[in-house]
Amino acid sequence: MNYKSRAKKLRQQEAENFLEDLEEELDEGTEQGNGIHMREQVDDKFQEELETLVDTDRKQYQEWWESEEWWRSLVQNAPNIIIVVDRDGTVRYINHAVPGFTMEDVVGTIMYDYIPSSYRNLVKETIERVFDTGEPSGYETGGARPNSRDAWFDTRVGPITREGRVEAVVLFATDITERKHAEKALLEVEERLITIMESISDPIVIMNMEGGITQFNQAFTQTLGWGEEVKGKLPMEFVAERDIEGTAAGIMECYETGYVRNFEFAALTKDNREIPVHLGATLMKGADGDPEDLVAVLRDITELKESEKETIAARERLQRLISSSPTVVYSFKAYGDFETTFVSDNITSVLGYEPAQFLEERDFWASHLHPEDAPTLFASLPRVFEHGVDTVEYRFLHKDGTYRWCHDEPKLITDTEGHPVEIVGSMIDITERKQAEERQTELLNELQRVNQELTDFAYIVSHDLKAPLRGITSLADWLASDYRDSLDEMGREQLDLLMNRTRRMDNLIDGILQYSRLGRSKEEAEEVNLDTLVSQVIDAIDPPENIEIQVATELPTIVCEKIRIQQVFQNLLSNAVKYMDKPQGLIAISCADIDGYWKFGVTDNGPGIEEKYYDKIFQIFQTLKPRDETESTGIGLSIVKRIIEMHGGEVWVESKVGEGSTFSFSIPKETN
Repeated sequence: MNYKSRAKKLRQQEAENFLEDLEEELDEGTEQGNGIHMREQVDDKFQEELETLVDTDRKQYQEWWESEEWWRSLVQNAPNIIIVVDRDGTVRYINHAVPGFTMEDVVGTIMYDYIPSSYRNLVKETIERVFDTGEPSGYETGGARPNSRDAWFDTRVGPITREGRVEAVVLFATDITERKHAEKALLEVEERLITIMESISDPIVIMNMEGGITQFNQAFTQTLGWGEEVKGKLPMEFVAERDIEGTAAGIMECYETGYVRNFEFAALTKDNREIPVHLGATLMKGADGDPEDLVAVLRDITELKESEKETIAARERLQRLISSSPTVVYSFKAYGDFETTFVSDNITSVLGYEPAQFLEERDFWASHLHPEDAPTLFASLPRVFEHGVDTVEYRFLHKDGTYRWCHDEPKLITDTEGHPVEIVGSMIDITERKQAEERQTELLNELQRVNQELTDFAYIVSHDLKAPLRGITSLADWLASDYRDSLDEMGREQLDLLMNRTRRMDNLIDGILQYSRLGRSKEEAEEVNLDTLVSQVIDAIDPPENIEIQVATELPTIVCEKIRIQQVFQNLLSNAVKYMDKPQGLIAISCADIDGYWKFGVTDNGPGIEEKYYDKIFQIFQTLKPRDETESTGIGLSIVKRIIEMHGGEVWVESKVGEGSTFSFSIPKETN
């Protein structure tokens, strides 16, 4: 509380007390009848007493002001550190202890001992200069506080004189540690920003709120050639004249909205060349939230512009190429209402319509689809978004009123962030192919029908031939048993020939029946132990004593139609036995595991087969010897071939005339 306020309060309190006394006297005087006279006395007395109070209060405050107690209170409560030292640096007074020390530690000691060595000479020279000149001075020092971080002080040094002579100096030290650390942090931030700016390959320019350039990076100089001469100037001075108005509007937009992106203009280089650039700018704010600087990043798009020119030229070439090809190219937006954006000119030759009809009529595509194919095409769109590409076939109404089959491959195009932009497709007319496929299907169905009829015919004919053949065979047997002795040699030969041919005919009919059944019925596949099956087949064949059948390796258990595989081994082994021409015949059965298949082989040391007959022997009704010399029907190997192919394998022969043959066949391990 200052002097005036204290005096006012005292005067107010004394006056209130005095007035109470006077009011009592006034009341008494009024009762006695001399009130007016007493009121005048009261006023005079009040004025006199008030002046006396004010003079007394002023004297009291003047004495307090001039007393040492007032000054000591002022010094002790000052926020600054106040130190009084003599010429040799001895501390004579300190208002409060320096952080980390007590007052008793400091008074009477040499102040220079507390100053870091790097600043000690500066402090001594400053104090001695004040002693010598009597003029105030100052300095800044930094040093380590005990048990704390570095401290900084801004110190003002003034003389204390007596009778014109400097007897001591007083130091007013202000702690500026926080300010120094803030300045250091700010400097580090600025240095990091400068480092970041210089590490960016794109030109960067910083402008103040008046639009003047204040800072730029090395890339700006490398790209445009400008240096320090641009500082303080407006950026419009470095913009091509035709783009000045638009660029100014773009920068103003940034000042108003806080940012602007991908703004394009032509920048002028120091040697007066034009460089196309993209500009992206952001308004930077200070700690108080107010805008301070505008940071603009430029990007040289010269190569992009050249690429755009090449792209436009390429598009024109592509358009000419597409127009002369049967492939229609189109595109539509991958968002919103999926607006069609492009259709190649050759769509007219494919579907009869002008490209403008697809571009201008929103539902043109959908309204011309075949009703049965519209759901198929619409279902393709989600797959395009999910997988990026799809393939779909549909019918489209030609301008001539007919439907044309189209093969379409839409692909999804995305931006750099993966967002869908458009769908581009390529479509061709496959009507002729579809018609050919339909005709092929019809032919296959017809062929299947004919094959079925032939199979049925073979089965029926073979079955019906059995009855008369059995009659002929019975008659031949009866003639042979009853009249053989009555016949001459020629008659007996003819009778034997008749009986042989009826037996061959019976075998032939059995073979035809077996072959026809292969196409009429299918057994359930099961696990078959081939070691057991082959052993049973060998027992059934009962080879003569001069022929040995060996199983060279252990045979596996496979999944197959048991009766069919039994027929395969039986036919191959029977043929090997039947055609053996060696006094000691050897037949070997082998098996090997090869790439997901079982490979089986039946090898004999018989007469062998010429290579030119390799394919012929697997054809139906084909034999290598005249039919009268052998009982072969020419069907056995045909049945083997068909059974193996039905199981997904193949059969072949390798042979050397006079040394023997190997019939091999393969069966896949995994069956469908």
